[in-house]
Amino acid sequence: MKEPTISHDQLLKLTDKFLELVYAEHLETRFGEYFQALIRFYYNFGDHKNALKYAELSLKYSEAFADPQGGFCVSLRQDIKFLKDLIAKSGSK
Repeated sequence: MKEPTISHDQLLKLTDKFLELVYAEHLETRFGEYFQALIRFYYNFGDHKNALKYAELSLKYSEAFADPQGGFCVSLRQDIKFLKDLIAKSGSK
């Protein structure tokens, strides 16, 4: 996923495979961290809607398994607001 030559289609396919594995292995306590990485991948591709999707999922699991008022969750809330504003202003994908 970190390869500079990866295409958006490849990223989507790898994401699906990755999520199948983490769900199958019941790694719920790590979902927030995993989804945070996906936020960056999709944001860097300019796919702000998928970045937002994974930011919201990251927050959901982070609130469940970490301190909802802690720095990680606060940062995710800021990221979600930023992404929503970005999508609203630019009508980006």
